[in-house]
Amino acid sequence: MKYEDCPTVEYISRYFGDVMLEYTMKSGARPFGCSVVIAGFDKLNPTTMMPNVKPYPEPRIFLAEPSGAVVEWKAVAIGRNSKALMEFLERHYKASAEFVVGKDLETEERALCELVMSAASEVMQVRHETLEIATMTVEHGVRLLLDSEVDLMSKLLDVEKVENKTAVAASEEESEWFPGGEIHR
Repeated sequence: MKYEDCPTVEYISRYFGDVMLEYTMKSGARPFGCSVVIAGFDKLNPTTMMPNVKPYPEPRIFLAEPSGAVVEWKAVAIGRNSKALMEFLERHYKASAEFVVGKDLETEERALCELVMSAASEVMQVRHETLEIATMTVEHGVRLLLDSEVDLMSKLLDVEKVENKTAVAASEEESEWFPGGEIHR
């Protein structure tokens, strides 16, 4: 592939999906047996379909299925228990995205990594020792988090879980003694 301008992440993803579909349809060729996540940054230009796009690099992530289907996501999971993980991410992504608006890059990175770690630990009961997490930013490119960073985030999440369980237990205890959870004097 030779282009005058850089191809978009969407174009590359669709090309990859077309190749996967071609091998699935071709007799004598062995079809692809795995899904692929393709991520990158696009510098989008305003069009009639998207008149209000940002002029700076926009992160984009696509999932290419073995059937050739290509879908764009905000957050994606593939592999074992991916359906349950995707449901968790759909429920919790909006709150995390709203939290990081206007924050610095490190805070945004940490909050979204914590979302991924909490999804893996709650949905799949996976410990942090078996997780590998990568982030992608314009400034640093793709960066695989160090084991020490993952350990630290895991410890912070464990502390938050204990605090939340204590608060929930306290509120349940109050609501048993005082219907409606309020004390009237």
